[in-house]
Amino acid sequence: MNGRGDLVRPWFHLLVERAPMAPVWVGLGVVAGLAVLHGGLLLALYRADAAMHWASVPHRLFIFTTITGYSLWVGYVNLRSSRRDLEALRPLALDSGEFDTALGSYARYRRSGLVACSLLAPVMPLALIWIQGRSATMSLVDNVWHIAGMTLFGLVVWPTLYLVAGASRRFSMCGRHLVRVNVLDLDSLAPFARVALRSSLGILGSTPIVFVPIALAGASQSAWLASLAIFAPAVGLAFVVLLAPSWGIHRALQDAKASELGRVRGAISGDTEALRESPLARHAASLSILELLAYRDRIESLREWPFDASAVRRFGLYLLIPLASWVGAALVERLVDFVIE
Repeated sequence: MNGRGDLVRPWFHLLVERAPMAPVWVGLGVVAGLAVLHGGLLLALYRADAAMHWASVPHRLFIFTTITGYSLWVGYVNLRSSRRDLEALRPLALDSGEFDTALGSYARYRRSGLVACSLLAPVMPLALIWIQGRSATMSLVDNVWHIAGMTLFGLVVWPTLYLVAGASRRFSMCGRHLVRVNVLDLDSLAPFARVALRSSLGILGSTPIVFVPIALAGASQSAWLASLAIFAPAVGLAFVVLLAPSWGIHRALQDAKASELGRVRGAISGDTEALRESPLARHAASLSILELLAYRDRIESLREWPFDASAVRRFGLYLLIPLASWVGAALVERLVDFVIE
């Protein structure tokens, strides 16, 4: 296992900690700087190719600035809030020393992982060009824009996804190895549900940023198909980030449930020592067979995920975001066409 010396803090989080201003102003400053750099690239390309349309500059700048800012915000809020949720699990820690070690390294990531994610940045523009089949019909300057401009965009987005995935993995390991599960108090596991829902919302909440501007720009059918090719998997990714941080506690709940069922069945069979490690240990001697049978039925009906009914409903509402943004964008496009005509 790598020591803490092999782990580093994400650059944006270090900047927020060291800057003498509120995080929101730091974020706005970073996004503004990236937007200026991006705009300068656009202007240079447009000067090199007079045939390119200036009208697309605001559209491209809007998408770049909003998604870049949104990605930074998602990464920062997810890491800060999930660390707070991890601290809320301290009363359930099996070993306070191991728990404190996990908490101390929670906001640190492998340098190699962050670098590898940054190297993935050119993948997105190359995939877009391949999906749309436009490289042969576009000018050299426009191809340079797609590769260079969106690579700059990917340098923010891919590391953000790495941060979300890393937080999910660490929460999963914590649930599997570091916390105590009480089958009679599943509400204490609510931090796992909060992390999962927050991560899925971060993924699904990005879809309107792309769909609506595409509609306003009067995009072609190939652009719509390209947007679907990128963001349709967002729903699947949302399911992944929903289940990933809860997988460890899911396994722990399964084990705890099976163990408790074994104890209560042993008590029903007449084993007076069966409930010695059960939450009912103090009341074992006074329990009747009917009470043990009722307790067995209750344990059998326990859920094996940290999601209660309200969390499931909330995730269902989150799933409507991509659908609503897609339908809304199509309606906006129709409305724009109607007004123009």
